[in-house]
Amino acid sequence: MKDIVRLAVILMLICAVAAAALAGTHGFTTKVIAERQAEERRALLGEFIPDADTFEDPVEEDGYTLYVGKKAGQFAGIAAVFTEPGFKGGIQMMLGVNAQGEITALKIMSQSETPGLGARVAEPAFTSQYAGKKQTDPIEIGTDIAAVSGATVSSRAVTSGVRKAVDKIGAKYLGITAPVEEPIVLAEIADGTYRGTGKGLMGDIVVDVTVKDHVITEITVVSDQETREIAGPAKKNVPARIIEQQTPDVDVESGATFASKGIIDAVKNALRELKQ
Repeated sequence: MKDIVRLAVILMLICAVAAAALAGTHGFTTKVIAERQAEERRALLGEFIPDADTFEDPVEEDGYTLYVGKKAGQFAGIAAVFTEPGFKGGIQMMLGVNAQGEITALKIMSQSETPGLGARVAEPAFTSQYAGKKQTDPIEIGTDIAAVSGATVSSRAVTSGVRKAVDKIGAKYLGITAPVEEPIVLAEIADGTYRGTGKGLMGDIVVDVTVKDHVITEITVVSDQETREIAGPAKKNVPARIIEQQTPDVDVESGATFASKGIIDAVKNALRELKQ
């Protein structure tokens, strides 16, 4: 019996010592890992905000993770991590903007686009085109950004994400707001039918808009390159909402954001041409 008690006490002491050693090792390794991760983060952020000597803790806002960099306590730039829907899934990006409002770098952090096609948006040959661009620049596929050959949809998705991120950063940190869109007043619209074009996910969307007695009476999608299964509801419901509400500023169709916005922009462009 005494032997059993003695063995139990020894076993308990061994377990206690082992537990203490493991706890100490865990605490040490956790600290080392945290320090290493912090160093890696600082190094990565330094690529996007090269002028910064310190970085604030990240801020989560509207789907963006924002890192503010400072130099001698003054704002030096900001890096933003965000995700934009692509052709086959979300494209996660990291974008840097300096204190002068210029894009310093763009990097695709993760994506699931088609290998050999859409996945090529992660290559420097494509992402390097954005460096040096400002919020006041077009930043559009076909204007000053060349799409990856055979991957227009993925290229547009990246460009759309960059455009929105630059506008957000400009408004929040640089005091640069996007141009205010001139409102469309139907009372100023002459009777007639006119054609307008907007950008969808796959390409141009062309619509005909008919106005009679300052009322939008008909909207017809003349041509588009959208996927029928995805864009079909948008082509039906968005024009119906515009006619019902008598304004192009309507909600987009769930699951067909790009097609919806393309139709809305096409209608706006047509109405601007019809203005007396």
